[in-house]
Amino acid sequence: MKKILIIAVIVVAGGLVFFLTRNGNGEAVAPVAVTSPSKGLAAEVILVKDTTLEEMVNVLGTIYANEEVEVASEVAGRLVRINFSEGQLVRKGQLLFKLDDSELQGRLKILEARKNFVSSSVKRMEALYKAEAVSREEYENELNSQEVLDAEIDLIQIQIGKTGILAPFDGKTGIRRISPGAYVNPNTTLVHLEDMGKVKIEFPLPEKYASKIKSGDKVTFTVENDSRTYEGTVNVVDPKIDQTTRSLFVRAVAENKDFMLVPGSSASVTVPIGGEENTLLVPSQALIPNLSGYTVYTVRNGKSVQTTVTVGLRTSNSVQITSGLSKGDTVMTTNLLRVKEGLVIDPVVAND
Repeated sequence: MKKILIIAVIVVAGGLVFFLTRNGNGEAVAPVAVTSPSKGLAAEVILVKDTTLEEMVNVLGTIYANEEVEVASEVAGRLVRINFSEGQLVRKGQLLFKLDDSELQGRLKILEARKNFVSSSVKRMEALYKAEAVSREEYENELNSQEVLDAEIDLIQIQIGKTGILAPFDGKTGIRRISPGAYVNPNTTLVHLEDMGKVKIEFPLPEKYASKIKSGDKVTFTVENDSRTYEGTVNVVDPKIDQTTRSLFVRAVAENKDFMLVPGSSASVTVPIGGEENTLLVPSQALIPNLSGYTVYTVRNGKSVQTTVTVGLRTSNSVQITSGLSKGDTVMTTNLLRVKEGLVIDPVVAND
């Protein structure tokens, strides 16, 4: 029977013991590694340090056009011309619709012809008055007739002007609600016009934050149909709190040069309402809730210590600690279900 010579070479490196074996012929056999017991519970930790905390409030708002109007006619008449295309950008003062003004034009010609006759009559009466051939009263009556005609002509011209319906501001037209040849009544909606170069974002802010927002403050918002984050500037803060909702209504304005922000859309608005410097934050998962509040496990002298803390503001993944911890403390963030008071800990500093 062959004898096997076993030579044990013990190398302690990283907690492993290696056994090197050789057979009777002196040939090496593959080494066997045996893991030594861990010295303590491995856990990720963070070092508590001063942080600037910005408090944010998320609310739901609504987007409105900078200016919007339902274009309508002030007078009744038959529509004879439409001077734009649906969805077109139009300029302030551009003619959009034209109503039939032929009857008014005819009345204007009659009045202008009468004015020419009355003007000649006034000149004759003036010469006769200077020659004392007519009384002052007769001369003034003729002057009065001329002034009445001038007023009637001005009125007809105003009525003719109202048959042309103009764009009140630069904007984009919507779907028109009428066709050429239709009879238009006053206040009939003809088309919707929106100024979309800028948009307004209106949102309610809970009353407890009423003193923390003012004109000029910046807000950010997102919309459902776009992955981008937009920035707006607060320009109006309502002077009173709505008694029904107990909210303060705020309006911000944002640029919309590419027309991606559609009036009527909902907006998720993030409002910064203050911040705190030199505050302490820990990851949310480090907190252990109990009946009296919260605790965390710190590592001191290589062992776990259960520490009671008081929490303040929260962010999406962190919690402000207002008491119980100090700058430089080591806080465990993993293996919290296995840890207990006084347990030896092998800390691994987590990445920030």
